[in-house]
Amino acid sequence: MICPFCGSEMESGRLFNGRRDIPLFWMPDGYKNRHYLFKSFNKLISENDGVILDTVPFRSEGSWLSAQFCRQCCKVIADINTTAT
Repeated sequence: MICPFCGSEMESGRLFNGRRDIPLFWMPDGYKNRHYLFKSFNKLISENDGVILDTVPFRSEGSWLSAQFCRQCCKVIADINTTAT
């Protein structure tokens, strides 16, 4: 996907808030270690080319969204299903 803000190529991945003590972060698709709850958070991010997006931890458990990330202008685009059930 092309970034609508700067025109650079965006990367596919996921936004996570895995635990109450971990801030919002993005990881690219196919990252190597899916056991981020059991490793050093900073080590996992650096080893897998992830990005910390906010330093304030979330107050919910284990959610994620598919999202595109632009490293050039630091924008995230996420699809949110708004269809009522």
